[in-house]
Amino acid sequence: MDLLHYTKAQIYIEYPITVSKQLKGSLDYLIQNQQTFLVIEGKNEDLERGFLQLAIGLIVLDK
Repeated sequence: MDLLHYTKAQIYIEYPITVSKQLKGSLDYLIQNQQTFLVIEGKNEDLERGFLQLAIGLIVLDK
């Protein structure tokens, strides 16, 4: 909450994002002001799935 206060940013939780019918999902958190910052939840119990989620998120943002 301090980050939001000092940067005057907005936070969106479970922010849906769609590029195509096959490539869609939701970001755990989107923190946005003049620049956009993403926070993607890490998965301690399944690190491989966490990396896959991050890679897909980066591909979606590139599109």
